[in-house]
Amino acid sequence: YWYAGKVEQARALCEQALELCHRHRLTIPRMQCLWRLALIALWMGDLDRAENAARMVLQNDDRIEDQGVLTYPTAILALVASARGDHAAAIQLAAQTIEHAKSHQMRTDQAWGYFCAGTVHFRAQDLPTAGRFLAQALEFARGYFPLELAVSARLAALHLQLEEPEAARQHLAHAIEIARTKLLEYPLL
Repeated sequence: YWYAGKVEQARALCEQALELCHRHRLTIPRMQCLWRLALIALWMGDLDRAENAARMVLQNDDRIEDQGVLTYPTAILALVASARGDHAAAIQLAAQTIEHAKSHQMRTDQAWGYFCAGTVHFRAQDLPTAGRFLAQALEFARGYFPLELAVSARLAALHLQLEEPEAARQHLAHAIEIARTKLLEYPLL
């Protein structure tokens, strides 16, 4: 549902899955449902709900052997702090996100970590640092189309702010090409 832009249906499905996880005492799937609900809440602009769901995942961090799992809820907390204008906290959380992602050594986790850091620095108007993180995110996101599209769109916005229209056009064209050929109904982040 999420990739088709059906956010309410995605939220409802995640809530049903979360209830099943509670009922059957499934810790790892429960955490995955919670961070997805946090992401959905963030997308819908409900910062309090996003923060609460992400913090619920992190409450279980002592039971997590693979610290890479913490990439997503930590990133969501960074993005929430950034949306609230607390750039110092957002940058600190983004750095933690990258460390969690590096420990996991999965391309998508690292792409997500660098995308989060790039977004946080972009919002803090630290455009050179944002550009470095977003360039790294794009390298890790190649082939993972939803995230590759989001990173490309963010890079286009960055280059527009830097008054580099040709670079902005190239990244925007790449994002549109992904949306056109791979994800016709996917909402731009």
